[in-house]
Amino acid sequence: MNKFVALVSLGMISMLSAGCQLLGSAEPSATVVEQPKAPTTVVVGTPNPKPRPKQPPPYPSAQQLVQWHAQQCGGFAATAQDNDETFIAEPQLKQFFARLCLRGQTQPQEMLAELEVVSAQYYWPESSARYFWLLKQQLIANAQMRQELQAQKQEQAQMKARMQKTLSSLAAIEQQLLQRSTQQESDNEY
Repeated sequence: MNKFVALVSLGMISMLSAGCQLLGSAEPSATVVEQPKAPTTVVVGTPNPKPRPKQPPPYPSAQQLVQWHAQQCGGFAATAQDNDETFIAEPQLKQFFARLCLRGQTQPQEMLAELEVVSAQYYWPESSARYFWLLKQQLIANAQMRQELQAQKQEQAQMKARMQKTLSSLAAIEQQLLQRSTQQESDNEY
């Protein structure tokens, strides 16, 4: 066993000292000489007058979206630290939330279409996309409730019309009964 270990270690040492060259490659390796690169010319134009921002404005978080939504619907006021930073699509989102607060209950289908446009404008972070999804579910529920309410109102109007018809029929029957009873009384008196 010791002889085997000695032979293996001797073989490893000889391979390492040979620079790990492959056996059977008798040709010497070719050396690559780098050619000097030609200098590139840079086209100099007029510089952009607007300074480029160091980084693009960040996307609003779901917490920020909830805050804007609540502010537009008469919820809580903004704190001073929230007004420092500008976010991507901030004015558009605030306008959307203002319209959503005004027309979300009365025109859910229209607001649902606007929400689809707003949520498809950018690659929103996951939390913002989930908030938009929740808004969509709420608007769908509002639309369904509105349709159910309209159906109930129509049914109620039909029931009211039938009730009026029944009441007028009952009143007519009552009048006829009263007339008969008065006629019978007058006939009995003679």
